[in-house]
Amino acid sequence: DNNELQSSYEEGICSNATDAVHPNTFPRYSLCTLPPAAFENVHGFPLKDGDDWELAYYSNMGSITTVVKADVRFVFISIHGSSRNADDYLCAAHSASRLQARYPPESVLVVAPRFLAPEDGPLDGFRPSRGQGALPLRWNETSPIPHTWRYGADSIQGGISSYAALDALLEHFALDPGGLYPMLETIALVGHSAGGQLAQRYSLLSQNTILDDRLVTFRSVAANPRSYCYLDQRRPGGGGYKVPTNDSVTRCPRYNEWQWGLAEGGNVTAPYKDRAIESSGGVDNLKKRFLQRSVTYLAGSKDIIPLQGTCEDDSFQGGCRLERAHLYYESLQTLYNSTKHVFKEVKGSNHVSRSYAYVPC
Repeated sequence: DNNELQSSYEEGICSNATDAVHPNTFPRYSLCTLPPAAFENVHGFPLKDGDDWELAYYSNMGSITTVVKADVRFVFISIHGSSRNADDYLCAAHSASRLQARYPPESVLVVAPRFLAPEDGPLDGFRPSRGQGALPLRWNETSPIPHTWRYGADSIQGGISSYAALDALLEHFALDPGGLYPMLETIALVGHSAGGQLAQRYSLLSQNTILDDRLVTFRSVAANPRSYCYLDQRRPGGGGYKVPTNDSVTRCPRYNEWQWGLAEGGNVTAPYKDRAIESSGGVDNLKKRFLQRSVTYLAGSKDIIPLQGTCEDDSFQGGCRLERAHLYYESLQTLYNSTKHVFKEVKGSNHVSRSYAYVPC
């Protein structure tokens, strides 16, 4: 419905208004109808031969590594937010997939990776792909900044980047070495909130040729992220985009370091990022490739509650998620003449994953 996706953005829209907390209307949605077994079993996805660590995930069709799924045409990879509640995101994606008409329900495989932290404790119901030996990967949740998995940090054990784990997952489906998905047409990587941050940054950095070579159709969707990685040192201000003043940079010297930008230095380390820049031939080539990829940005028209966090976000990217989404997308159009990236504002939605209903198939 195009009426539900019309923009209502205007400068200074951020507000604590009642309808931002409890909107009067909601976007379309469907109740989750998955059986209990979908939530009781947490599967393990192998990343390295003989490795003792696997990526935990939920699925609406059980294990993704052992059984031929000849009917699957669309794979929906749903990335959770900061609460790491992958089971809820399995439900949200499964429900959203029932609202589209292109693919019949039995042809949509939903996979919800869980980027665990030590704080999550023992993982009941974990089923490794190689018997009982492997353990689920976990990422540091607090240092140097929260939710390190969202910007591609290495896992605590095994030293595997969250982005490398996604590379392996995409290759499993698109290259299909085991012949499990003979009818696969499309893969969508979709994240909400902190998951939306992962989706945007992963699309920027990934060296995975699947994103570019059209073996299958690949789409990345960043829904309602708190912040973005800008492509150069310019930021919104004064009605345009410009390099911040020296005083502004002095007050927030890390504003353009990873994860907010691509400048060198800083304590937010991600070896995956460094390898991506080097292997692509430098930052300029990395940016050119990113601008040619299929990326959709979703933002709720009521995701307007003012945010207070770090200066890198608050002082340089906008006051609330809706404003930040508009400003970032506008930067791609204004500074780089982007034509491959798409922005959609979801009317009536606040900071919830119901915007999944507008994920392009």
